[in-house]
Amino acid sequence: EGAAFIFLGSPNGIASAGVWAAATTIQGNQISARFGYAVAAAGDVNGDGFDDVIVGTPYYDSGQKMDGGAAFVFLGGASGIPNGSPTTASSTIRSFFADDGLGTSVAGAGDVNGDGYDDVVIGNPGLGYVLEFNGGPAGIPSGDYLAATKRLTAEQRSASFGSCVAGGGDVNGDGFDDVVVGDPDADMNPSLTNEGGVFVFYGRAIGISTSPGSSIAGSYSFAGFGTAAAGAGDVNADGFDDVIAGSTNDQLGRGYAFIFYGLPSGLPSGSAFSVAGTTLANEQGSSMHPPSLFGYTVAGAGDVNGDGYADVVVGGREVGTQQPVAYVFLGDLNGVPSNTARFAAATLLTPAIGSIAVASVAGAGDVNSDGYADIVVGAPEYSNGQSAEGGAFIYSLVRPPAVVAGSDTVGIYAAGTGTWFLKNQNASGSADTVLGYGPAGSGWIAIKGDWDGDGDDTPGLYNPTNGFFFLRNTAAPGPADLTFGFGPGGAGWIPVIGDWDGDGTDTIGLYNPANGFFFLRNSNAPGAADLTFGFGPAGAGWQPVAGDFDGDGDDTVGLYAPSNGFFFLRNTNTSGAADLTFGYGPSNVTPIVGDWDGQ
Repeated sequence: EGAAFIFLGSPNGIASAGVWAAATTIQGNQISARFGYAVAAAGDVNGDGFDDVIVGTPYYDSGQKMDGGAAFVFLGGASGIPNGSPTTASSTIRSFFADDGLGTSVAGAGDVNGDGYDDVVIGNPGLGYVLEFNGGPAGIPSGDYLAATKRLTAEQRSASFGSCVAGGGDVNGDGFDDVVVGDPDADMNPSLTNEGGVFVFYGRAIGISTSPGSSIAGSYSFAGFGTAAAGAGDVNADGFDDVIAGSTNDQLGRGYAFIFYGLPSGLPSGSAFSVAGTTLANEQGSSMHPPSLFGYTVAGAGDVNGDGYADVVVGGREVGTQQPVAYVFLGDLNGVPSNTARFAAATLLTPAIGSIAVASVAGAGDVNSDGYADIVVGAPEYSNGQSAEGGAFIYSLVRPPAVVAGSDTVGIYAAGTGTWFLKNQNASGSADTVLGYGPAGSGWIAIKGDWDGDGDDTPGLYNPTNGFFFLRNTAAPGPADLTFGFGPGGAGWIPVIGDWDGDGTDTIGLYNPANGFFFLRNSNAPGAADLTFGFGPAGAGWQPVAGDFDGDGDDTVGLYAPSNGFFFLRNTNTSGAADLTFGYGPSNVTPIVGDWDGQ
């Protein structure tokens, strides 16, 4: 039958749990109706100050109209939305014919006519329409397609027109919100076949236009362009909202996501490659690899890093591990730079390894009210106690730091002479501190940390031959203030340093590359590891890093894969999947971690 679940934000975000912990459960109560196939925030359709939701059910039976589909609107209130079913919906939009596909897609449209009430759009591919319903004091009217305020269509549509609908924001800056419709099978170029299309319908005081004001075509036959399309927000902060659309396949199996920039005249019409302001692509795709389906889902992410520019997220499937994956790309003054998935600002790998499904993506709003937008990623075949029951994962990519400390600066260690050259500013010039510490030419490994919690980092050395650490509490020549052994000598283990327990003092740890295990101490003294866990592959030659990646005051570990230049970072010192995965720079370089801007 299907169901829809609502989870409420809080100062701590949304807690990890099963669907039984949802604040609201709305059940379909009809066999094989697929209630919840499409869900969306509807905005405030009745103007009462509470946001509402819309749920699509494309196989809902209405009397003798089998599998005709339906969409249901549920109104928010001071206590949220109560548990319910289709019978408790404030509005019911039913199909007019059997096998209509009504409710295949649903979306909040924004306020397309400027009357102060938000409106909704519903895909009805069986009729070749997108139905637009205006909000009002009573909400959305019930009925079939004849009750729609406007019926949107396009001359070049296919039977898939309306399989994707979205609110586009105000792309031409006229004060009226606009609507985006995807049609992945549209034939718009006579020299291509089923290249797909994206259509923009512009809001007006007299109501939204029923024919598209902008039409954008795919650039390859069977490209799947328009499989996904969404409002991107204003990624370059120029006052005009922008649109993102996906294209899942070119002749080599590569996927793309295109960003089209709003203008006073609206979006340009033409071929996607020729009119897009930004082209994002994956790097996989050939007869040797299955398609990654990069661009199968796209969304505006909101402003995930608090810089005043909207950001975007693109869903796909990681080719090697077959994990649903999402890529985050950041806006700036010039918009989102054209790039490949490798250089996404963040790569969010879900733990659904071996899945054939693609990640669904959406902006989640600000679920913990920290001032940064969050992202939700769906993995339909995630298994956690059951078989492929599915899961949704919320990512908060940026959090305000719990403790603001001084900025880190650079230094170098000359192993041949055992000399340290330390700078107090990140600039050219002579060293501010020069000291000899440790034996020259011994192969000892230089480390640094705040060993005594006084706020200053000082030198240390690790002797890999016997597994001993030699730590100084001042940046001056002299014997070690702390000397102790930890772990086996001569085993090839690598030292890592961090404040693992958030007490303000850095302590040591070791990483065993042979089995992928970390061994961390909470005090700079001999003894057994306080934390032992595996993270990442064994024997892969990956290099350990450590830092406070989520700004919570505790350092955690990460790994760098030299072969492809990817970082895999954890926000807790436990086993599990990486919380942040992204590529940066060329392969086979040395990873470094620091607070470069002191924020």
